[in-house]
Amino acid sequence: MRVFFGTDRRPITLSEASFANEPAADAGRLSLGWCEVSIPRLVHRTGAIERPTYWTLNTTDWFENPDRHFVIQVRKLASEDEFRTSLRHAVDLGSEKQILLFIHGYNTSFDDAVYRSAQLAVDLKFLGATVLYSWPSNAAMLRYAADRDHSLSTLPAFKRFVRDLSQNSGARTIHVIAHSMGNNALVHGLAELAREETNPPHFRQIIMAAPDVDRREFEQLADAFGRSADHFTLYAADNDRALGAAEALLGNPRIGDSRPMFLRSGLDSIDASSIIKGFLKHSYFADPRILADIEKLIAGYQPPPRFGLVGIPNDQRADYWTFR
Repeated sequence: MRVFFGTDRRPITLSEASFANEPAADAGRLSLGWCEVSIPRLVHRTGAIERPTYWTLNTTDWFENPDRHFVIQVRKLASEDEFRTSLRHAVDLGSEKQILLFIHGYNTSFDDAVYRSAQLAVDLKFLGATVLYSWPSNAAMLRYAADRDHSLSTLPAFKRFVRDLSQNSGARTIHVIAHSMGNNALVHGLAELAREETNPPHFRQIIMAAPDVDRREFEQLADAFGRSADHFTLYAADNDRALGAAEALLGNPRIGDSRPMFLRSGLDSIDASSIIKGFLKHSYFADPRILADIEKLIAGYQPPPRFGLVGIPNDQRADYWTFR
């Protein structure tokens, strides 16, 4: 599978797409290219990213094996012209001429973001071009403050990348999935584009998973970017430890925290608290039930209550939804 990318991370080498967990030395530098990722389809489980591990007695899982693991087999750096030509070709191969753009969250390396992009495209059965925007996360749990700064300093490169996708990819439809702190870059970037341009980029679906965005900032920005997409969907939870730590550190509630659920006209808010797992409980957008719901959104928007969702009523109407 080919994952196209744009990033303002510091390149490790000049010969292949390999990037450090820090910004490029020259601010705003945008690297383009693609990675070819092998998918272990015979052993792959929905939502999982199968990678080598020593925590197994099966020695075949100790080292990269394309039959058992996601493996980046090609790392291609490309010029703008090469990137546009290859992306247009990938878009044209799909009958819907569409793009799935993924923006990763906090504590994520470039390679991990590539693997997640490939996993999402496979599990969503996406028929189109898969694109990643990778901002310079430090990929370290204790570097939260630095990551937050980088999610904003990336805006010039992010806006340039999104603008080019919209204008030069040949895509009729672009869907966006943003996770965690990636939503901070997304909403600030879209708000700036909306203020700066007469015809800013427009998207079909914007899906915000566990968004680490200050509620008051979001309200202020939403007036600007609220027309950037046909539909907005929020997945939130009340037991997300990563967002809980962010609230304790910054002192302000995040829109990804469902205590109480963040509600706004034009936003479908979905509480995923009942189904999330794991220690941090922050990457629940890869849960098979949420992926199934996102698949429905991308295939053809149907407002809640969709299959598997039930409304949480207030004054005889559903303000938000949860999984059955």
